Order: sequence, then structure tokens, then C-alpha cells
Amino acid sequence: MARLSNRYAQERTEERLRGFRERRLLRLGVPEDEPTNDESEIPSVSAPSYGWWKVIAALEILGGGTGLVVSTLIPLRNSSITLSPAVVALDILFLLSIIAGVYVWRNREFGFHLSLLLFLVQIPQFALGGISFQLISGFSITPMLYFTPRGMGVELAPLMGPGGEVLIGSAYNPDLVFIGINLYAVVVSYLLAARLVGQIKQGVFAPPELNM
Repeated sequence: MARLSNRYAQERTEERLRGFRERRLLRLGVPEDEPTNDESEIPSVSAPSYGWWKVIAALEILGGGTGLVVSTLIPLRNSSITLSPAVVALDILFLLSIIAGVYVWRNREFGFHLSLLLFLVQIPQFALGGISFQLISGFSITPMLYFTPRGMGVELAPLMGPGGEVLIGSAYNPDLVFIGINLYAVVVSYLLAARLVGQIKQGVFAPPELNM
């Protein structure tokens, strides 16, 4: 009787481990029949949960969509404003942000990979020597060091929505020099990179597919 009880307890433990493994694989977007290593080694990069990934995806979609409206539709309604190559480049980035957000929302690996590239691009913000770059799609928390003719200063610049500027050879404000780092983009880039590295280490990485 004791042997049967021990066997039953062992089977229940194995069943719970299988359930845990299947839930973790679903969060990683891996089919249940995909082979992996021991359950204890499954990467914890699924945190934040998929619900938080949806929040990030929604911000990408919102930022990209608003950015397209602000940078393209509004100038087109004003005949005195023409679309420059810099604006077209920003429009492409905003469009990619929408695409990445949609794929992440649908839990597709292509969206996570594209989002990683876009968030890495969003980390630096600067205006130096006539070259200015800034891309914000969704959200930004940016500590900024700036210099003006009246002196230097430090500013924390939070922004909800889109923002972008790509200027080479001329500056929107030549008297302003600034350097900033988008902390939100740093955190999300880290989470996305950790998720990708964890999948590669555990052998559950699969090339991203474009199918929706």
C-alpha cells in the first residue's frame, strides 16, 4: 500500500511539472510538443507576463499611428510644407512600430524581434554639431543633459506619444546641444534581449514567421 501511495504521489508531482512546463512554453510562444531541457532551466524571460507585453504592444501601435498622423497627414494638409527624406525615414520607422506592435499583440516572434531593433534605435537622443536624432514611439522617460548660450542644465523629459527628428547638416535650434537616454527604451530592450537569449540557450528559439 505504501509503495502504491508513493507511486501515486510521484505521478502527481510529474503531472504538476508537465503542467508548469506547458504553461511556460505557451508564454514563450513555443508549441507544446517542442522539446526543451529540464523544467528548472526554462528561462524566466517570459516575465513580464504576456499581459504586460500587450501593454507595450499597445504603446507601440499608439505611438506609431500618432506619429504617422503628425508627421505625414498634417504636413500634407498644409501645402507650404513638403515631405523631406528625414520625414519619410521617420514615417517608415513609425510604420514599423505599428507592425511590430500588432505582431507582439498577437504573440508572434517576428514582432518581438522587430520591437527589439526599434527600441534599441529609441535609446539615444541627441543634437550635436548640426546632427540631431530622436525617435519616440509610445513612451519615453529621458534624463537629458543640455547646453545653451545661457549655460548647461539637466532635465527629466517624460513623453507619452510620438516624437522624432532626423537632421543632418542643420539643426532645428543651433543654439541647443543635448544628449539624452530613453530609460523606457533601455528597460524594454533589455527584457526583449533577455527573452531572446533565454530562448537560444534553452533551444526553444525558432526563426520568426511573418504569418499573422
